[in-house]
Amino acid sequence: MQAIISIPAETHALASDLTTLSGFMLKRSGSDFYRTMADLDLSFTQVAALGALDLEDGELSVKELAAALSVSLATASRVVEALHGRGLVERREDERDRRMKQVRITAAGRAIPARVHGARLAAVAAFVETLTPVQRRRLAAAITPLVARPDVAACRAKRAGR
Repeated sequence: MQAIISIPAETHALASDLTTLSGFMLKRSGSDFYRTMADLDLSFTQVAALGALDLEDGELSVKELAAALSVSLATASRVVEALHGRGLVERREDERDRRMKQVRITAAGRAIPARVHGARLAAVAAFVETLTPVQRRRLAAAITPLVARPDVAACRAKRAGR
């Protein structure tokens, strides 16, 4: 059952429009995304794990990865085992607690989120190509200050640094 939340009308209208646009973009990129996923022969959870590790500057424990993915520790352990078997992550025992395993993405592993991102980017670029010059300028004017926000810019900086 969905929680009932109170959203101010102005916020609701904008959030609804953004949700519609986001849904459209996801739908539009869906076939490329699913084709990419099929080519990779990885589960959504495995790709999500690589994405989470890709955004890290160092290592995550399997427990931290499980929390980041909202999965059980057992599921995260199986995901890490499968990714390790394919050379997409490295794992090692934690020096302070040998029961804990630390996980780091490999160069081959970093190629996976980059490929998924590329498929999404291509779909967004195709949409942008359909915009008129006026629509493009307006979109750029609206979006530029949003991507400059520190929380959003941090995501861009991490992705660009890879």
